[in-house]
Amino acid sequence: MSYLTYLNQIRENPLTAKSPAANQGIVSKRDLSVYNETKQEVNQRQAEEVSKALSSLASSGKKLGSTIGSGFKKESEVVDVSPRAEEKEFDDVTGGETVDLSPNAERNEMIETSGSDIPGYSEGITKTVIEDIIRTEANKRNMGVDASLKIFYAEGATGYQSNIKTGSQKKEGGREASYGPYQLYTGAGLGKEYEKATGLKLSEENTLEGITRQIQFALDKAAEGKSWQPWYGREKAGVSVTEGLTNAKPLYNWRKE
Repeated sequence: MSYLTYLNQIRENPLTAKSPAANQGIVSKRDLSVYNETKQEVNQRQAEEVSKALSSLASSGKKLGSTIGSGFKKESEVVDVSPRAEEKEFDDVTGGETVDLSPNAERNEMIETSGSDIPGYSEGITKTVIEDIIRTEANKRNMGVDASLKIFYAEGATGYQSNIKTGSQKKEGGREASYGPYQLYTGAGLGKEYEKATGLKLSEENTLEGITRQIQFALDKAAEGKSWQPWYGREKAGVSVTEGLTNAKPLYNWRKE
């Protein structure tokens, strides 16, 4: 978006206009603060003054001798609204640091990876990678993708091993011995069943192949019983016991041939 378009947006509605940088999903921290404060604090009188002042800007496109009220610049000051001026202001305030607010930012964020005594997801395994596997495997089983993803977000989205340190349940490295996108608990239940059926240790199954196998196993178990009941994160995720499972069928493609 050009700055002329930006200025026209401000003239039409100063309280909702967004800068070109904001439309690209990357804005400075100060930019966010200024716009939030403007929306909350600028009254209608000031908004009208801004609109009038910016009307005179259309012909020059670069500088504005401000005649705005006391809430803004003094009358004698000149405001440089050229693209480079805004970029320089961002750099001065943030040291060049930017905040990515685009829709993909959170999805692509790296989750806890290996590098300590606590096993993490192997390098390169992001939320996006896991989400894509879940979508593929859920569709193969004719089960609800949204419900399958919500359970993942409530269970293993932040790290390969559970962060729970309290309670009398089985622990490894001081944390509950639950692993993977669907937090399979090795002290009993699905985690123990997984290790027995595969002959593999979940604490070492943090590779892409292992993550895929765990997702296949977990979704099969949900499809078998038409229930998300084994996952305690279900309630937090707002998923009902049978959501997306009415027509689900297990595939057992995690089994070794």
